[in-house]
Amino acid sequence: MLHTLPYDLIRIITYSLDGSDIAHLLSACRSLHTLIDDEGIWLEQCSRYKLTDRAVFDNATYREIYTLVLHTYGPLLGLWASDHPYRGSIIEFRYDAGYKGIVGEVWRFWIRQSVFDSINSLHMPKLPEYFAFFSVALPARHAPRQAVLNWHIHHNGVEYFGPADDFFTVPTMHVLSETDQSQFIHYHAGTCRLPDFPDPAHTAWYDATRGVPRLPVESSPASAALRSDPIPSAAFLYIGPGPTPKPRALAFAAAPPGVPELFALHEPRLQVQDLRGFDLGGREARRGPPVPRRFYPLRCAVLPGDEPGDERWDARSLAGVWLGAYASHGTEVLYVDVDERGEAVRALKLTGDLNVPRGVVTWQFALRDRMRLEDLPHDLQRAQVVFGDLNTVRIYRGTGTISGTGFVEEHRGESTDYIGIVSRDEIRVNWFDMDEDYAPRYRRYRGRDLDTEEVNGNLRTPAPWS
Repeated sequence: MLHTLPYDLIRIITYSLDGSDIAHLLSACRSLHTLIDDEGIWLEQCSRYKLTDRAVFDNATYREIYTLVLHTYGPLLGLWASDHPYRGSIIEFRYDAGYKGIVGEVWRFWIRQSVFDSINSLHMPKLPEYFAFFSVALPARHAPRQAVLNWHIHHNGVEYFGPADDFFTVPTMHVLSETDQSQFIHYHAGTCRLPDFPDPAHTAWYDATRGVPRLPVESSPASAALRSDPIPSAAFLYIGPGPTPKPRALAFAAAPPGVPELFALHEPRLQVQDLRGFDLGGREARRGPPVPRRFYPLRCAVLPGDEPGDERWDARSLAGVWLGAYASHGTEVLYVDVDERGEAVRALKLTGDLNVPRGVVTWQFALRDRMRLEDLPHDLQRAQVVFGDLNTVRIYRGTGTISGTGFVEEHRGESTDYIGIVSRDEIRVNWFDMDEDYAPRYRRYRGRDLDTEEVNGNLRTPAPWS
């Protein structure tokens, strides 16, 4: 019956189908088999992943691009946030013709302080550098075309970017199942569960529409036995059952022992023993497979924002990814959102530090707590130094999360903050209880301007914020 349908109607049918269903339909029906190479059909599938230019994939056909790459790896496109203990991490996947396909980059924020840096430089966030750690390409040199996965590794002083070969063993990409495992820190006074990521109470950042790559789902690592009298005397991390289920996740397995973890070269070392992959149930701790980071899809839509001086200003215009300055910890990544009732603004850490880790609301305020200038605890001159132009700023009294090292329960606290909406793209938070003059900046992340980035091998460096 299908063979009697006009072409335009067949196109309407294929538009409503998934790529694998299209391939099955056109292959199963002999009279429709000639349409298996119809570029219009496969262009529609590619356009769902915002690809309309074959040149990105070295001029492969749209059928090749979709069936060999996008069907499996298309869900990668965009930003991802990880549950790496305390610090978290951000990776990004995008199209790049230079890599002949999709490139994966890790965001890295190097703390490069010098004696010539001003105090104000510690109050300003910096844009990340972007280091390519992965690509999937369809190079024309292969006939027939095939997807080639390339990886960046650094081992024994040798750097390599390419596929697996006889000399280099590369990392591997995986999809991990749902899990109930949480992260815990054991220290001299007991055990403390670290913030879950994702936390069901704070999921505005989580993009449930994207899903994970179409790879086989593998079992997530589970906790090994933990004795009541743990062997290590120093503080250490471990995993165990927790109250919060976590969804499927993207993960990367490291190459064999001795090769650094894929992202370890791009961030400060975690200054606590990580025993999540150890069996601690016997007389001696036994090393097991390392526990990989779980990456989750991160919403990355960029709103135009409202100017705070506008009478129609809407707090929901603040929603999205922001970068914030955290003094000696450097720049950290946040997600700002408004609660379901539209009454409060919260900034959740997507990356963090040993004091206040990822997954924690770093500051928040209720919209009813807007401050008049005369009610601020500052005189006008000091308020102007802290918030800038007082004629346009919106200032709210709120709270911030503070903690000693480790974020253990007895060290956690709350500070009174004054949050100033300075412009559509800038917020200043005066951590008043810590220092009445301390007001680091938070800047909205508006994505990449690839044309202005400096390229040095696998590293791209953006022009600094003005």
